[in-house]
Order: sequence, then structure tokens, then C-alpha cells
Amino acid sequence: MAAHRNVTVEECWDQNVGQGGWNLRLLRDLNDWELGLVDNLLVELRDYSVNLEDDSVFWKKGEDGLFKVKKAYSVLVNSQGVDFPHSNVWVDKVPTKIAFFAWEATWGKVLTLDRLQRRGWQLLNRLGLSKFCKGVLSSWKGSFVGRKRKKVWKSIPLFIFWTIWKERNRLPFKGGVLAYQKLKTSLVYIIWGWAKVYIDMESKSLIGFLEWLASK
Repeated sequence: MAAHRNVTVEECWDQNVGQGGWNLRLLRDLNDWELGLVDNLLVELRDYSVNLEDDSVFWKKGEDGLFKVKKAYSVLVNSQGVDFPHSNVWVDKVPTKIAFFAWEATWGKVLTLDRLQRRGWQLLNRLGLSKFCKGVLSSWKGSFVGRKRKKVWKSIPLFIFWTIWKERNRLPFKGGVLAYQKLKTSLVYIIWGWAKVYIDMESKSLIGFLEWLASK
């Protein structure tokens, strides 16, 4: 029915009609049964007009229409339902590789065993990484201890994730049996070794560290 089928939307806008209006430029007169359809179309179009200015990109999520990475990050985080626990991931002095791993795990970007199996890897399901990293980090509290101890307490989930991840990789590829006591001992020694370097404690021994960590 259109007289010109290859025209742009702008060319269907007639600026000379009052304050501007749509000119559909039909090829023929309308039949009675078509009048209602075209009338409905014009009703839909009346709330829209063509701006004669040059087109530009406008980002609806930004206050000024400009795209900004910080704002985009905020939009993505807020859309997840639970705020991203960034303060519990990027803990001061925690090794970057451990913090970055926790960051990836929280976003579900780590190649955990279930994801490897979906890719065709035939691996025994001996030890799985927690699927609730974000929930663990969001609910982890350390407000009951002092400032120095709080830094250690906040780092503990990160070291837990890292220790489980390393053991999870060792078992399928190098074999062996999962020993929970050995896993827990390894975790304690990793945290203790890190704390001795970066935390000012009265005692550097393992027993002294555990007593210091448990005190207020």
C-alpha cells in the first residue's frame, strides 16, 4: 500500500503539516475495512515525532545520556539481586592471585568441575568448589574482633576458596585420596604464613597466632 517502500522513517515525516505530522503516502484510496487499521496506526504514531537534528547515541541508564564504565558496573551489580561483596574480595595485602580467583568464582567464571564436565571432560566428582561464593562473602562477618584481627578474618573465605580449588585440581589430575585433615592443616598454614608477613602480632608461632586470632 505504500507508494514508496524504500523510504526512511524520516522521509515519512512532513514538517510542513502544522507542527509536523506523519505522511504515509499511500498508493491508493483505502477500503472501508482498512480505515480502522490505518486510524489505529496513526494513533500509535501520534506520540512519536522526528527530530530534525543529527542522530546521536543516548544511554538511558546515565543521567546525562553518556555511557560511563562506573555506572555500567553499578547497573550490572545491582541487577544480580545481591550486592557484589567487593570489600570482602579485595582485602588489603591478600595475594592478588587469590583475590582475583575469588572475584572470578563469585561471578561464576571459574572452570569448576561441573562446567568442565559440560565441556566433555570426564573427571571424577571428588571435591566441588562452593557454588555460593557470593553468599558466603556477603554473610561473612568479622565485626566482633579488633581491626588487625578483622583483616585476617575477612581474608579467611578467600584462602578457603583458594585451598579447595588447589586440592580440587590436584585430585583429578594427579590422583590420590582426599584427606580432610590435611586440607584443613594446609589452610591454617597458608593463613598463618601470610599473617606473619603482613600482620603485626605479638607471637609469630602457630599456637600464638591461633590464640591471637581467637581473642578479642
